[in-house]
Amino acid sequence: MTIIRTAGFRARPESLPQVEGAVAMLSAAVRAGEPGTRLFLPLQDKADPVRFTLLMVFDDDAAETAHNAADWSKAFGAGLVGHLAGGFSFLEYLEVTPDRGADPT
Repeated sequence: MTIIRTAGFRARPESLPQVEGAVAMLSAAVRAGEPGTRLFLPLQDKADPVRFTLLMVFDDDAAETAHNAADWSKAFGAGLVGHLAGGFSFLEYLEVTPDRGADPT
């Protein structure tokens, strides 16, 4: 089953360059080395640039587990210690498809 998840977090303003660099490095590593990750899209809020959202789509539980266990994911989390204003917030989504919704007619 496809897993769709977001991870949201806020950088400390003085740490913005470090957080942007860490997000870019994580994105490059995920895209190069995680075959079960269908989409990894790092987003930075245009109006509030210290706010980030990572949109992730995994093939299944095993792909998400592999992502979380990857060295680059662990290094990303450890490298952000002291650079975030608060912690991470995670949300999981379901894709809206014709076979999941009510009959519109």
